Amino acid sequence: MLFNREKVTLDYKMTPDDNKPFFVAMQAISYSPAVLGGFGPVAVSLITNDGMYPKLGFQYVHATSDFMFFGWLIGETLKDPDVDLYLYAKYTPLISGNTRLFAQIETNTAFPAYSGGEPSLFQCLRLGLMFNGFQAGLGLDLTQKGKDQLKTTENTGIFIRYEF
Repeated sequence: MLFNREKVTLDYKMTPDDNKPFFVAMQAISYSPAVLGGFGPVAVSLITNDGMYPKLGFQYVHATSDFMFFGWLIGETLKDPDVDLYLYAKYTPLISGNTRLFAQIETNTAFPAYSGGEPSLFQCLRLGLMFNGFQAGLGLDLTQKGKDQLKTTENTGIFIRYEF
């Protein structure tokens, strides 16, 4: 399976010092032979505003015509690594003709594998319609980060995307 995702988040509360644009590009390649029942190795490249992070681990995939779920447990291969638990689920039942409901949840929990790190959690919720590969609707992104005191941010708005 090849998974490619780019995302840019722009916050209307943006200032020169806070709520700056956020960019992430994630590419994953995995191999899940039928004999393993959806499980297999995965290699992930994550590029953000903060840099590039190559990661390796294992994943599980299950897909039907209306539903897709995959998740992986991966570890960063550079210094000061994080261990990530990533889950993605998408439900797209047919409404009529070429129109489908689009419901998606995506979560990533990063646990630091070193003493100075901060855990971080990210949740992305999308609900809208899908027509000929285009999706549009309402979205909510939640981010929590911190060790002793949790810093939380949220971004609510519309989303537009195209699925190849």
